[in-house]
Formats: sequence, structure tokens, C-alpha cells
Amino acid sequence: MMSLLESLRQGDEEAFSSLEETEASEIIESLPELIQVAFEQEDRMRSFAVFRKIHEVLQSNPQEIDRHFGTIVDAIERIVDMKPPEDDLLHSAGTMLYTLVVQKFIVDPMLVDQHARFLLKLMSAGGTFGQLTVSPISQAAQNRPKVIAPYVRELFEAIRAGNDVLMVALYGLYPHNKEGFEEEFPTLMELYRSKPAHKSITLKIIGDIAASRPELVRDHLEEFLPDLQGMGTSYQALVIFTEVAKVDPEAVEPFIDQIYAEAESQPHMAYSVPNLLGLVGRKMRTEDMLEKLMALSKKVPEEALPLVLAEVRNLGEVDTSLLDEYMDEIRAFESHQQEGVRDQARMIVDLYEGRSLRTLELSIEEQNRRIAEAVKTTEDLRRYVDENISELKDFIAQINKKLPIPKRFSTRGMIRKTLVLEFVCEGDSPNCLFPDDRPFTTETKDWNKWLKIAFSGIKLGKSLIVPASGGDAISAVKDAYDAYKDRYDKDFLSYIREPFLTSSEQDNLVNQLRDAKFFNVFNYDAQTAKWVCTMCGL
Repeated sequence: MMSLLESLRQGDEEAFSSLEETEASEIIESLPELIQVAFEQEDRMRSFAVFRKIHEVLQSNPQEIDRHFGTIVDAIERIVDMKPPEDDLLHSAGTMLYTLVVQKFIVDPMLVDQHARFLLKLMSAGGTFGQLTVSPISQAAQNRPKVIAPYVRELFEAIRAGNDVLMVALYGLYPHNKEGFEEEFPTLMELYRSKPAHKSITLKIIGDIAASRPELVRDHLEEFLPDLQGMGTSYQALVIFTEVAKVDPEAVEPFIDQIYAEAESQPHMAYSVPNLLGLVGRKMRTEDMLEKLMALSKKVPEEALPLVLAEVRNLGEVDTSLLDEYMDEIRAFESHQQEGVRDQARMIVDLYEGRSLRTLELSIEEQNRRIAEAVKTTEDLRRYVDENISELKDFIAQINKKLPIPKRFSTRGMIRKTLVLEFVCEGDSPNCLFPDDRPFTTETKDWNKWLKIAFSGIKLGKSLIVPASGGDAISAVKDAYDAYKDRYDKDFLSYIREPFLTSSEQDNLVNQLRDAKFFNVFNYDAQTAKWVCTMCGL
């Protein structure tokens, strides 16, 4: 074979002709040298002849592709770096070699980890290389987003160059490279305007950005109004308006009447619009927002009624006198067949009549005060909880009616200080939506508040922190707290001496779960004192 290699290097015509009769074993044995020979040829026909033979042999001996994978990838990358035009034989040789390995990337995620930069280079090259790379990149973005997320800029460049199919690869990457997406926000808005077929994807990402950087989205709100009219886009548009309203309700207020008009004609919006009306109403136009909510209470599906009444209660807390004209309607809901509606109505009546959950609030204050007085060390807290466990169980059960306790708290993602909450249905239907091995999952940045919920849950045997910590509930929460806290946070003992959240703090966490659509799929069953999914509650 060495004589053949030398003849090929010297450009011997007979040597190139004899390639067709060369044994596959000889080609495989000298594969790296043959590839180098192909690159040395000035005549593209001769280069192509060598690459075609290599392709033919490897295609017939697929096990050799794995053995020479790196060599093949290096050859393809070298061709791409030479930037031959699409009609160049060298370009054809490169795409021919790429067909040998592209399927490997799709079936073996580890290869994507090792060669992500190579794949992104091919994607950026566009043309046939870009088209062939769409599938492995898109699949990796879905299954291994952390590998692809660093290349957000390259993805946007490829999409701008016309590779629209890659839009789907953007869908779940934002949490893994927020800064990259935020830097590309102007490009994202361009794609939103110019790629209507992919609007659901761009709206989803814009909604994610609105939750973290609402100031980037605020000046574009008017552009999203037409999306409220589409069944496939109205929910995502509402998410954008709601996220901005959380920090800047004044920016959303000019559009609220149009949003409300759409909600009246589209019943499915009833699950999202009440929260938006409440966010605006707490800051401005409270009486008007209350009127709109009460009007919605007559039109929305029954499942959405608790959401509407919860916002009525929030606005009633601004000024209880605004509830005067609606109290007969609200009292009528106290006899409603749905438990959640009855509970919300009773809370509004309590608020109006001056109780306003006062008993529970005072109980929380009293429990925290007694614990703070009795506890000077974590060992004191451990002893106090053990000695008063029966009373505390009843107390926590009352809180759990309003605020469900997650089954697991995951402490991954510490750089961004987010806590992963996993909720498991406590029902037993064979059609359960969220069994233990498929929990409802959401993230929160209020890690310090949820860790107090974790303390209660672990002590009652309802929760655990993952990864598991040795010792008891206090040790588990302390390990998580110490991992998350920074120099501005309280020391652990000062933090845990008041282990129960106030009602207003609980309300904030309830609103987080509402935003995550938890209450769309879970209900509290008063008869069993359990939180069950909608399928188990049937």
C-alpha cells in the first residue's frame, strides 16, 4: 500500500485508476494517509476520487466509522474551513463524509458533548452542511440543552442566514444561557416579526425573558396585542404582559381594556387574566379591576372561579369598602359546590368583616414568638419541635390547606440561587398525572422562604431535600441554607428561629404556584386533607 500512496502523492494517473480495485482492508489501514493525499491534490477530480473510495469502504464497513470517527470529523472540518462553494467537488466530498457520521450524533449524545463546537461550525457554514446539522443540533438542544446553550449566538446567526428549522432548537435553551439570549434580544424580536410560522417559539422565549428581565420587553408590549386573538398564541402573550405587570403594572395598564375584551370572548383566557387584573389593580384602577373581576366571575368556567375570587380578595385588601356592592354575590359563593370556590368566598367575607385570616396570622406570630424566645441554639429548636410536635402538626396542616408542601426540594442550580420544587399527587387514580416518578416541577428564586416550608415538610415526613443530607430536618435545611446564602443573609439560627411564614409571605408563594399553573392541575381535597391532581379528583 505504501507504493500506492507514494504513486498517489506523485499524481500517477494509474494509481488513481487502481483505487477502485484496492482492497477495503488496505484503504482502512492507511485511512489517515489517504485523506492527507486527497488534500494534497490540486486536481479536485483526483481529491474527490480518493474521498469517494473512502466513503464507499466505510459505508460497507460501518464498524470502522467508530474506530476512525475523529479522523473523519477532522477531515470534514478541514474541508469546511477551506470554504469551497456548493458546486465544488471538495464540498461534495465533505458532505459525503458527513453522511457517514451525522447519524452517530443523533443516536449517541456523548458524541454531541465531545464535538459540539464542530457541529456548530457546520451549522454556521450553512448550505448542505447546515441542513444536515439541523437534526443533531435540534435533538441535542432538547435532550442535552446545557451542551448546546453556550452557542446561542451561533444559532441565531444560522437562523438569520435562513436556517429556519433551527428555531425549534431555541425552545428550551433560555434557562441554560440567559445572558446569551438577553444579548440577542433584538434578534429575537426580529425573528418574532419576520417568522410568523415560528411565533409560538419566539413568544415562549420572550415570556421567559420577561420573567427575568422585564425591562427588555416593556417597550414592545403593543406588538404582542394581536397575539391575544390567536388560540395558539394568546396564552404566551398573556404570560409576557403578566411578567411585566409584576414589576411595572403602569406599563401594562394602557393595554388592560383590550386584554379584558379578549378574555370575554375567549373562555380559555379566564385562567390567566384574573392574575393580570389583580396585579394592575393593586397599583391603580383598583375599583375598575374589581368590577372586571366580578363580571368575569359570571362568565368563566367553574374551574377558574377560585382564581377570580382570589384576586377579588387581593383587591379587597387594598380597600375593603370597594367590596360593598359585591358582598351579596360573594356570600352566594359560600354555598358553591366547589370547595375551592367556597374557601375563597369565605376568605373574602372574613376580610370584609374584619377577620381577614386574623386567627391564623396571630397564630403564626405567636408560634414564631414562642420559638424565638425558647430557642438559643439549633439543639434548642430540635428539642422544642419534638416536645410540641402534636400542636405543630395541626398548625402546619392548617397552612397546608392554602400552601401545598413539595415532596422534594432540589438544591441544584446554586449559581443562580434557584430551588427546584417537586410536587407529587397524593391521590391513587391509575390515571394520575403526577405520580412519584413523574412530579410536577417548578423553580423558585425565593429559596429562603421555601426552605422554611421544607423544614415543616421534612419534620412531618412529607418532604426531603435532594441530594439527601444526613441527620434530621434541621440539619437538612441548614445544609441547603448554608449552600445558598451569601454574606448579606442571616446566619442560620437567626433565620430558623422564626420557621413559619406569615400569611402575606405564604400568599407570595401561592402566587408563584399560580403563575406556574399548579392550581390548574391540582386541587385541595378537604375530605382527605390532600392535594390531588385533576384526574385523581374526578
